[in-house]
Amino acid sequence: MKLLVVFLLVGTMMVLSEASPEPEAEPEAEPEAEPSGDSSESEDETATESADDDSDDGNQASNQTVVKRALRCPRFWRRYGRRCYRFFSWRRNWYSAQKNCQKHKGNLASVHSEAELQFIHSLQPAAAAGVGMWIGGSDCSKEGSWMWSDGSVFQFTYWCPAEPNNLNGTQNCLETGVTSCNCWNDVACNQMRPSMCRTDH
Repeated sequence: MKLLVVFLLVGTMMVLSEASPEPEAEPEAEPEAEPSGDSSESEDETATESADDDSDDGNQASNQTVVKRALRCPRFWRRYGRRCYRFFSWRRNWYSAQKNCQKHKGNLASVHSEAELQFIHSLQPAAAAGVGMWIGGSDCSKEGSWMWSDGSVFQFTYWCPAEPNNLNGTQNCLETGVTSCNCWNDVACNQMRPSMCRTDH
């Protein structure tokens, strides 16, 4: 009797399980596509580059303004490279000419290339051509040791043939333009000459 009851219960459970199948599992949701890293980075980079470009443009404009201000020469002065030059026709001795340049916040011109030398002679009026003019060289401190009055290195030279010769032991200052080739000559510092000043305006 007990066995019959057990069989009936097992059979009933089997019938019920076949009649109500288990619900199917819901399919897993597919992960959402991740945004393309390249496009977002590209946009960021573009924005950054654009901002940098704008910033660079601003800096360049600012730098250009600063440079333009730095290179603007005073009235009557002419620019060559990063320096300003002015020819003074009034004849003075070398010392007085140097003081005049210092009064204008400069010195008698130092010359560091042939191109620069020809430029300063282009500022000399035609009426003064062939007349020597003072520039900043002298060997007053020590004979034969030429120096520029602005303290720059005395390296480039453009002496006339057989110069400097320190004629009579009194020629310690430098004039340029005594010949058509604008070569240099040493001459007594008390001679009266026009002059060329140079400043860093």
